[in-house]
Amino acid sequence: MTRRVVFAAVVLVLLASRSSPCAAAVEVLVEEWSVEVELPTALAMDPKTGHSWIGGESINCGGWYMPDNPDSIIVSFPPESERQPGCSCDSWCSTVVTSLFELLGPYIFEDFRPPVALSANTVDGSCWLAEPGQILHVGARGDILAAIWPLTPHSVSVNSADGSCWAANGDNEVMHINSGGSVVWRSTGFNGPMSVSVNQKDGSCWVADSNSAQVVHLSKDGAELWRGGTLQYPSVVSVNSTDGSCWVADPQANGVIHLSSSGQELWRGSFYRPRALAVNPNHGDCWIATEMGLLHINPDGTERFNTYEPCQWTSLSVSTADDSVCIAQQYANTVANLRPLCSPFEDVPCWHWAVDAIVACYDVSFVLGYVEEDGCGGSVLVYRPNEVVTRNQMAVYISRGVAGGDAAVPPGPYPPTFSDVPWGSWGYRHIEYAVTCNIVKGYEDLKYHPFDPVTRDQMAVYIARAIVDPTGDEGLVEYTPPETLSFPDITAATWGYKHIEYLSGLGVVKGYEDKKYHPEMQVTRDQMAAYIARAFNLPIS
Repeated sequence: MTRRVVFAAVVLVLLASRSSPCAAAVEVLVEEWSVEVELPTALAMDPKTGHSWIGGESINCGGWYMPDNPDSIIVSFPPESERQPGCSCDSWCSTVVTSLFELLGPYIFEDFRPPVALSANTVDGSCWLAEPGQILHVGARGDILAAIWPLTPHSVSVNSADGSCWAANGDNEVMHINSGGSVVWRSTGFNGPMSVSVNQKDGSCWVADSNSAQVVHLSKDGAELWRGGTLQYPSVVSVNSTDGSCWVADPQANGVIHLSSSGQELWRGSFYRPRALAVNPNHGDCWIATEMGLLHINPDGTERFNTYEPCQWTSLSVSTADDSVCIAQQYANTVANLRPLCSPFEDVPCWHWAVDAIVACYDVSFVLGYVEEDGCGGSVLVYRPNEVVTRNQMAVYISRGVAGGDAAVPPGPYPPTFSDVPWGSWGYRHIEYAVTCNIVKGYEDLKYHPFDPVTRDQMAVYIARAIVDPTGDEGLVEYTPPETLSFPDITAATWGYKHIEYLSGLGVVKGYEDKKYHPEMQVTRDQMAAYIARAFNLPIS
């Protein structure tokens, strides 16, 4: 699949001061796929699978263009597992010409009025569709499962647990409809409800009641749990099913508000006419589409990404499978799937706990990563953050840190110091350099054991020897550990006691939640990057 970074002007400004293509805590967007859709009106992405539904007047896929039709179409992009074998690496709509009727590419369904809202069911892949005059429940392959009319719906939101749907209707009412299309609850105690969003954990529903300038929280049975908010015209709500909080777009007040499950205002921000928003319950972050551009916001309101590219956004939807966002740009006639990228490594996403440290190490060539085939004829760079660090890898990390980069590590001597690390082997010069600096030593059998895993006490010894002056244990001769022990499982009799206390005092190593150090635990590559970044004071934003 061909990818390209979108909003290039903004990305280039963000990265201009960095030497690498990615910088710590800098988020860019990669376009995973896009389709040309004439006046896209709504979209919904199954947050678990990425299965996408798109409503628009016509679609251009793979060079094939649907003729003008007074009725809109709805396009279902099936999950990758449902695509034809051998075509899983193609763009999402590259097989539409030959496979339209064989259901190998996107499923394209005609004879729908312009849909105003879509909501995908994560369990069965079906979709609830709001279009002028009615609400439809559409199966994963386009079959109509239920229809409710006459209505003037504004918004729909599915409860995947039972397949039911909540809807905001133009007749000042909110409805709860079961999967078969029967109305189980409705209320006319609203004044212009424009948006609904269901909490997938408890089945409750948030409602943007625009004309009353309030937000309403309903239980799964329709009981009013909370109503209020200092708002002018709330038009869009999106609930975080993990903690029950809700984000609200108020375009008339040029603001976005984050409310707790009980209605307490957690955060408020100013944005020019926010038109759409969508919350990712994985991390509580929120995507906001305004007339000034697309923004990505942390739960506390701090900004992750901002394009400031004016555009008419009509709909947003988030996938928790890969933290990507699907966007519909109405007058650009485009629907695109964008994935945030914060590191050069495919397996180190923006939300990885050590992403800043890993990228900081990459920026100065302390870590390089691995090149792997992507299964589609191309290659990707990966870090393998969960792999255990071996003794040869540890020597490579540390020697690069001491020398100031891989290129600065000198060639190793001949003959080699250790019989199991022959001249020319991977890590040979790094191990020999670490020996020269008195950082590493061999075992009693005079071997190095390069493939043995590194434990936390060993890691502390190696790093402490590397950052003292002079390097090696000599640099710690005058160091006196504190009288109060930093960790209950580390005593003066512990091997590496002095080194662990030295690094603890510098903030390089820390304990676990149980306050212990756990010296016997093996070190993973993401942990090692964090230790190296702290030890060598690498810039982490």
